[in-house]
Amino acid sequence: MHPLNGPAVAITRPMIALLENHQRQYAQLRQSISERNVTMASVNLKQLKKLWAESCKTLWIEIAALRYLENDLRGRYAEIGSSVILTDLVYAPECKGRINDSTKDEVLARIDHYITHAVTLRVVLLSACFETYFSEFLIAYLAHRSKYFVGGVRTPLGNKVYGEVMKVRGLRHRVEAFCKSTNAKIASIEPRLLLLEEVCLLRNAIVHDGGICDDYSATKIVSIKVVAGQPISISSSELVRILAPPCIQIAEDLDAKIHPK
Repeated sequence: MHPLNGPAVAITRPMIALLENHQRQYAQLRQSISERNVTMASVNLKQLKKLWAESCKTLWIEIAALRYLENDLRGRYAEIGSSVILTDLVYAPECKGRINDSTKDEVLARIDHYITHAVTLRVVLLSACFETYFSEFLIAYLAHRSKYFVGGVRTPLGNKVYGEVMKVRGLRHRVEAFCKSTNAKIASIEPRLLLLEEVCLLRNAIVHDGGICDDYSATKIVSIKVVAGQPISISSSELVRILAPPCIQIAEDLDAKIHPK
């Protein structure tokens, strides 16, 4: 029987506990990226926070949907044929012909992998969001200083600072180059820069090395467990409690240099 026409799947206590846990994590995320009394946050900072919060909310829905599917398959395991694939059980026309190996046994065996993969890939978005924010921040910062911006255009010094900062590779080193080139104070930012570097290294491993951690990254990434030569695996708790907050807080502290509290 098609699940849309059959009886509703029971919501079990473990599923309720899982959803409640995800709700708590989402609430913690929203608190960690709250306004923090920034009275004049830039549009770019607001966009960064909004995009990241929406990405995490989508992640919780993905995880909940996968756990719901897991519960359904286990509950109806005996009545589902061994060769029946997921798109025969779930109405998902977008997936038709794309997951033809997704039998009940395949899905159940890999459900935790699917969840971990969905979480781990979010670090790429986190890095990209910060990189985009910083590029826009630098433009705005220079535009708010008369020695860098006059008559609607950057001065030669402004162009020099912009070029010197943007040519630097790595998010941490780019922030440090900005502070050095403009004599901006970084006391509130500096303690978090190591985590920003870790996010960048995780992103690079996923994008360029198939998600495999190399020897160099393994020595630099200390906030979460990684092993050289092994796939990177990030839990949802590590993502929202360890990796994301410092990136958002660095952006907030940078933003305050344009819009003081």
